[in-house]
Amino acid sequence: MKKIDRELAQAASADKIRLSASDWQQAALDALSEGGLQNIAIEMIAKRLGVTKGSFYWHFDSRDALIQAALELWESQEQEQVFGKLDGLPDAQARLKALVSLVASELKAHKIYSEMLKAIDHPLVDVAVHESAEAL
Repeated sequence: MKKIDRELAQAASADKIRLSASDWQQAALDALSEGGLQNIAIEMIAKRLGVTKGSFYWHFDSRDALIQAALELWESQEQEQVFGKLDGLPDAQARLKALVSLVASELKAHKIYSEMLKAIDHPLVDVAVHESAEAL
């Protein structure tokens, strides 16, 4: 009887934590900013979020799928929070100066940019960085 109660309690507590794909994307960006691309490890992120790896596989097929989704989230956040502020600037040099200033003043964004440049040889990161550069 105690085993059944324990299993029911575990199932009930697991039901309380329902993560979305967005939660995983944000956690992957946090991991990226804290330790680079190699820090996006499914087991480590799951542990950090207080869930099992099964939660990850509910939303994503692979680590690369999570990286892709996290980079897409980063792009949309940067488009909204950074690049949107650059649209009114007249030329590329002014936009670049403003971009450096904006990124330098935001520690997490600075770390993400830095880690992405370190991992530029990864095909998903390369595409994200080049798409962001084209937005300038």
